[in-house]
Amino acid sequence: MTSENPHTPPEPEETTAPGGPLPFAVTGPGDLQLSSDRTGTTTFTVTNLTGRPVRVRLQPKSSDSQHDSWYSVAGDPEVPMTVGATITVDVRAKVPGDVAAGKDSMHLRAVDEADPEQLTDGQPVAVAIPDPPAPKKKSPFALVAVIALVVLLTGGGAIWWFLLRGSGKPALVSAPVITGTPLVGEVLGATTGTWKNASSTDIQWYACSSATSCTAILGAAGHTFQVTSAQTGTQLKVVVTATGGGGTATADSALTASVGGALTNTNPPVISGTAYTGQVLTTTTGDWKDATSFAVQWYACPTPATCAAIGGATGMAFQVTGAQVGSQLKVTVTATGVAGTGNMDSQLTTAVKAVVQNVMGLTVFQARALLTPYGLGTASVNDPSNSGCSIVTNQSPAPGAVANKGDVVQLTVTVKPPASCILVATIRPTVYATYIPVVKKS
Repeated sequence: MTSENPHTPPEPEETTAPGGPLPFAVTGPGDLQLSSDRTGTTTFTVTNLTGRPVRVRLQPKSSDSQHDSWYSVAGDPEVPMTVGATITVDVRAKVPGDVAAGKDSMHLRAVDEADPEQLTDGQPVAVAIPDPPAPKKKSPFALVAVIALVVLLTGGGAIWWFLLRGSGKPALVSAPVITGTPLVGEVLGATTGTWKNASSTDIQWYACSSATSCTAILGAAGHTFQVTSAQTGTQLKVVVTATGGGGTATADSALTASVGGALTNTNPPVISGTAYTGQVLTTTTGDWKDATSFAVQWYACPTPATCAAIGGATGMAFQVTGAQVGSQLKVTVTATGVAGTGNMDSQLTTAVKAVVQNVMGLTVFQARALLTPYGLGTASVNDPSNSGCSIVTNQSPAPGAVANKGDVVQLTVTVKPPASCILVATIRPTVYATYIPVVKKS
């Protein structure tokens, strides 16, 4: 059996791997004493050192390859492992009765199914083989049973024997089925289907570029399979081979959907342009792997941690308005692919600055109405009464200069007394009330 253990095992005494660091750590006991019936079980621990999720194939090996059949893993010999995970593996030994007493040596090999060259051989275990069990005395009842069988067959029982036995060739009842989502990194499962007259079944996974062009995946011969990037864009299936007394038969599962890769961003979106009122900024969607579509949303951020979506600003370009003065801007790109959706933000722009409008020739009331939506204040430098009817003859900063939110535009005016105009209140389609003076004719 195999089970996952979160604790780190002791370092292995003997491990090997062709080139580079060890992909696994494999530890076990130093010896195994078989019982009188020449069977026994020993336990190993295996730790994933690859730095990535893997599917490990567990292979008991004898120092004499002719003895490999004596040893087997208790449970599934192919196990998925997370990064750094440790599992325990029980290995069973069963030595044939006709083998002389003595010693054998075996070890456990851990192989990365996605890259079979990455493997680790555990330390050797000395196996003590006892004397063969004494042969059992033949029971006299065995001779009686043989005679009874002969009588049965010669008495016409052979007909019933073959009718009841049937042809023995496996027959498919229900087809194999693959479960799970075909995405890189996901673990898929497969059933063997339902068979009649089958004593055993074997599974092989295939990657298919079309319904008629499929290639067997090396080492993928279990009930589960972890999809790798090598299968991206292909469809998967399993072929089950059933074996019975009358021969073998095969059956295919249905093809999965095309294998999709994990949706990942490799470069974030980038905003281009100058964050001034009236300017048009543009953005990219960034670089994505396995994305099929994108959505863009622009945000105004009074602080880096406080951002609000700008209504209607969902295109690749955005014209800055007075409402954003003092805030930083960013875009959030939402990418969609086979694996789902993902979001990525651009960096924040500098704080938006206001381009000062030309208010010369307007009344002070009109100048205020034009500059206030940009977050700018006004002050008349030579009008103590601050008459809204006075006419602006000069301004500082000059038209076209840039200013920060809260800056004050100094107005030089030709003073007009309040009695020289009538104030008429009107409402523009903004939140600002604008007072348009009508100067009396003298």
